[in-house]
Amino acid sequence: MWVEKYRPRAFTDLMGDDRLHRETLRWLKTWDPCVFGRDAPPPSARSARGNEPSTTTDQHGRPHERVLLMSGPPGLGKTTLAHVVAQHAGYRVYEMNASDARTAGDVHNRVRSALESDSLQGHGRPTLVVIDEIDGAMGGNEALGTTGFVRALVQLIERGARSSHKTRPLLRPIVCICNDLYAPALRPLRPLARIVRFHRPPTPMITRRLREICARECLAADARGLTMLCDVSHGDIRACLHTLELLHRQGGSVHVDAIQRASLGMKDSVVPLQHIWTQLFRALDQPHSSLHGSRVHALVQELISYADYDRLARGCFEHYVHLRVPGQGWQRYESALDWLHFSQSLMHGAWGGTGQGSAFELLGFVPWAFVAWHMLFANVANPIPEYPPREDYERHLQLTATLELVDTLRGCLPASLAPFYSRRTVACELAPALVRILSPDLKVSTPVPTRETKAALDALVDTMLMLQLSFEPDRDEHGVVMYRIQPPIDVFGQYAGQASGLVGPSRHGAKQYVQRAIDAEQRRRRTAAALASSGATLQDTAAAATAASCEMLPPFPTPSATATYRDFFGRVISTPKVPQTPASTARASPSASSHGPRVFYRYHEGYSNAVRKPIKLAALL
Repeated sequence: MWVEKYRPRAFTDLMGDDRLHRETLRWLKTWDPCVFGRDAPPPSARSARGNEPSTTTDQHGRPHERVLLMSGPPGLGKTTLAHVVAQHAGYRVYEMNASDARTAGDVHNRVRSALESDSLQGHGRPTLVVIDEIDGAMGGNEALGTTGFVRALVQLIERGARSSHKTRPLLRPIVCICNDLYAPALRPLRPLARIVRFHRPPTPMITRRLREICARECLAADARGLTMLCDVSHGDIRACLHTLELLHRQGGSVHVDAIQRASLGMKDSVVPLQHIWTQLFRALDQPHSSLHGSRVHALVQELISYADYDRLARGCFEHYVHLRVPGQGWQRYESALDWLHFSQSLMHGAWGGTGQGSAFELLGFVPWAFVAWHMLFANVANPIPEYPPREDYERHLQLTATLELVDTLRGCLPASLAPFYSRRTVACELAPALVRILSPDLKVSTPVPTRETKAALDALVDTMLMLQLSFEPDRDEHGVVMYRIQPPIDVFGQYAGQASGLVGPSRHGAKQYVQRAIDAEQRRRRTAAALASSGATLQDTAAAATAASCEMLPPFPTPSATATYRDFFGRVISTPKVPQTPASTARASPSASSHGPRVFYRYHEGYSNAVRKPIKLAALL
């Protein structure tokens, strides 16, 4: 097949954004200290200026982002790029499809075996695991106790990261490929991965490559036909090659009429839309109109065959501002928007939106509302949009990310407060108020904090610990270290046109000071909880806490009994020895209780079937 015949074999054969290709290869080369035992390549100039994310390594020589997650529409070369960069970096590729391997056992049986069986295969190269279509795998639910493919993969990635010597850490890179980056199954994997987003390559770049393939296969193709094939397939190179191969076997040629008549390699959601836009915003030629008898009748038939009126209406609403109107501009716009409102009313009534039942006979009048757009804006000089309507999709992505953040914030609420906060309440009332509450004007520059500052800090720490919030260091686009709140609820306080003074001051030193106070309070609470769970009384807990704090202080210097005294010229001065008596010895030598805390032990007589936990005495001191 042509897809395999003309698949890129080398790094220079790749087509698309070179920056993404270099970023993928640079991430894979950062594994060289861990995999090959050699130094990683130096950071690029763009990474040094902060234009690209910098990669740091841990104690094993691995990057902190141990998984590369590629996302984008199908047919853009994500899997091909993974194979090419793996071969270029010296890896052997083990590819698996996550849609077929959906359980946690597949991670242990296949992924883990592939990563740890380098020496058994005898190929002499380390293994790079490529997991395709991971957004179709099972994510698992920690609350329900289920472990899916993605959650088991996260456990494999984090294995050996928390100073545990019983498990072997992950020492090989993993590349995951998905179409939907915001799939619910990928939620636990996104924070651990380096995300690379693929976009459609420019149409001239695709047509240039397709023209070279057609020349090698002796297939006649004109520029308009190849351009239309790229547009209707939405940049899917695999679909374009399948279409060209089928036309070649049928003995035909690639031109506009063949693509329109055969509808080969076209996606249902994109191909008719491009054709409908051409019919709406440009005048139809006479031969095409004669097939249906009249221009209007031909356009109505095209609209009925498309049938996705909502998508068509969104595209018209986004594109009408770019159309060239010869005269009477405002009147044309007013009339077009009236027809758009009429079409929306018809669809609303057809699907029972009025509350009086469905009236599907109204759908027959919807195409005539778009015919009015053709009468108002059809012009040979009008540009045809290259992409389908994107505003609605971008708003959908923003809404998905916002709802995911709202659910995360709701999950952080205490069980006593969560039932009283819905999604709307959290997004409109709680989150914006929290942004202002968590941004107090703390004076951290003073050496001794005032009583008001101490009270504000204590209240802020208690609130953030209750909601499981924290300030984590991050770098901005200029490479400057700054603290960001996690989860990032500050997006609820940032709106277009809002003054920055409504949110409150945001200083790096104040956030760092608050995070240190949060860490100290967490340690104090863990110590108190550990002492309370061991069954110690209140007096014992206070004594143990006081003793633990005393042990953290440096010991005071004590004068030595054999100290030597010298005069101004350095001569030794003899001092008379004082005879040691038992009383003086007792006063000079500190008791055993002064070196450490006293331990109290209480025995409770009786028998109990309660769950017991062994604990060492060092945990109580």
